[in-house]
Amino acid sequence: MADQIKNIVKSIKDFWDKISIKSRKIIIGGFAGIVVASLIIVLVLNNKEYVVLFSGIDKEETAEVMKQLQENNVDYKYEKDGTILIPEAQESTLRMQLAQSGHPRSGTNYDVFTENIDFMTTDYEKRQYEIFQLQERLQSSIMTIDGVKEAIVTINVPEEKNFAWETNTTEPSASVKVNLKNGKSLSSSQTDGIMQLVVKSVKGLKEENVAIIDTDGNSLVASGEIKQTNTIKLKLEIEKQFEKETIKNVSEFLAKIYGEENIKVSAKCTINFDKKISEMLQYLPDEETKLGVPGSTQNQREITGPGETVGGISGTESNAEVPTYPGVVVEGDNIYFKDSNSINYLVSQLKEQIEHNPGEIEQLTVAAVINKASIRDEELTEVKELIAFSAGISTEDIALHNMLFYDPNAPAQPAISDEVNTEQITMREILIYGGIALAVLSVLIFILSIVLRKRKKKKEALEAAKSKAEAEAAAAGDFSWQDIQDGIKLQETQEQAIKKQLKEFTTTNPEIAAQLIRTWIKGDEE
Repeated sequence: MADQIKNIVKSIKDFWDKISIKSRKIIIGGFAGIVVASLIIVLVLNNKEYVVLFSGIDKEETAEVMKQLQENNVDYKYEKDGTILIPEAQESTLRMQLAQSGHPRSGTNYDVFTENIDFMTTDYEKRQYEIFQLQERLQSSIMTIDGVKEAIVTINVPEEKNFAWETNTTEPSASVKVNLKNGKSLSSSQTDGIMQLVVKSVKGLKEENVAIIDTDGNSLVASGEIKQTNTIKLKLEIEKQFEKETIKNVSEFLAKIYGEENIKVSAKCTINFDKKISEMLQYLPDEETKLGVPGSTQNQREITGPGETVGGISGTESNAEVPTYPGVVVEGDNIYFKDSNSINYLVSQLKEQIEHNPGEIEQLTVAAVINKASIRDEELTEVKELIAFSAGISTEDIALHNMLFYDPNAPAQPAISDEVNTEQITMREILIYGGIALAVLSVLIFILSIVLRKRKKKKEALEAAKSKAEAEAAAAGDFSWQDIQDGIKLQETQEQAIKKQLKEFTTTNPEIAAQLIRTWIKGDEE
């Protein structure tokens, strides 16, 4: 390795010795030029143009702005006088982001520096350059919003007059015209962001003096009714989002138990966005005496009795009359004295003022259905408690039921009949139905036993009558009960035979039968 390095050095040295001095100068100059050019390129690429973002804002807001810049990984600079510098390429985007966050709240948010100002520039021209520069920056900032193709900003700042007799003052105003991209529209929050950007950029500018329109001349500034509508929409969006989170939380743990396809969850949320301020005043007496601190005292005394008032003649005319005293009344020989006082106690007061922020959940209800034909009551209670803990509500606000889900691919179910599906019968139902069946069977057995008993008694009565008839027949002659039955049977048989023969004759010989009937009728008439 060392030999190779020596050979390379020797080759370079031999080459350097062979070339002329002029060639050596050219090589050295070219190498130096390459080094200088490289340094210049590095410096140019690493050198960033910084512009003023905010100046003159207070320390608290400066810390907030610097924190937001750090979160966005912005290479900013902070100077001792409170000025914040940012890269020029990021100026428009950062101004828009900070304006939507409500910055700046103090100071101004535009740079008063302009290259067009020199020692020949008048004060009026300086003010106009400041306005032009501000308009250009606002236009660039607004164009960074998604959907905005072009923006035109016009600012009117009245000239300040320092005359004491000047009473008519004109407020600053501004107008913004935005050209939106095809199919794009600005949301209410984006419009409010543009409004805040313009208002915070001009000293003394109020929101009512700012107009924001599109290329069709439609005002994009929300009126009172539109703002109220937007508030209602925001309320509904927040409620829907909260309902989705509740459904997600409840569905996640129910899916672990019954499966994702076997549960359906719904939620309804109502949020109160009214801002409330309540005041509570408590009176705190002394813990030992249960009394307050005496603030004023008033006593009352009354004395009545015989006597004389103090005083009398002292030897001079000026003291000749009897003196009188407040509260003392003299009536003959009686003296009446009355004095009163009262004590007013002061108690300690605890005054507490509570401010309720908007966004309080007034009501949250959850409904869930489980794809099961039957379920135990104990299981429903346990699942309802789990849902209550998951959603942070009470079990009274939960509706939980079980039923079979509709399956379009399943075969059609037969019509509902009176037959009981044995698969759906619980043990309790089996006991109920079994008891009813046993009671019915017992009644049937009782009725059947009564019927059989009556038949047996009737049969015994017939046999007794038969025996009695045979005995009477035997006593009357030699005829038996069997002979009587045979005679009746024989007589009935002969009559039936004659009727049968007549029926057959009339069927086979209807004409002869008709002639015989006519002959019988004529014979009867004669």
